[in-house]
Amino acid sequence: MRERIPVTDGRWWERAACRGLGRDAGSVWHEPWHHPSKVVHEAIAMCRACPVLSECAAEQVGAPGLKAGHVWVTNHNGRQVRQTAKTCGWCRRVFYGISPKARCCSTSCRTKLGVFEAKGAKGVAALREAPR
Repeated sequence: MRERIPVTDGRWWERAACRGLGRDAGSVWHEPWHHPSKVVHEAIAMCRACPVLSECAAEQVGAPGLKAGHVWVTNHNGRQVRQTAKTCGWCRRVFYGISPKARCCSTSCRTKLGVFEAKGAKGVAALREAPR
């Protein structure tokens, strides 16, 4: 079991597992939906093993992004909601998307799925099972 270090001086981020990693505007911490799922999963694993996870969760409110081991997005009402991992409807990769209605990890997969869904469900199942 991982040890939680109590931080009483308000400087919990100095002990964070992600300390020193790039936190610029395009990083996995601010825009996880623009990164490969492998990178997002590695960042989430780092968060969940962090000794100051509870302090991070208590303070990380506001802008969407990866915080305290979860991906947060702003919903249509402007509220922060936790985003769950989804499986692409075409290639079956795990991804995190901004839209709760997103069914595919990329425009390419969405196009392929849309074209073959128009041909019927049997066509989609056969194409998914075919080697690529």
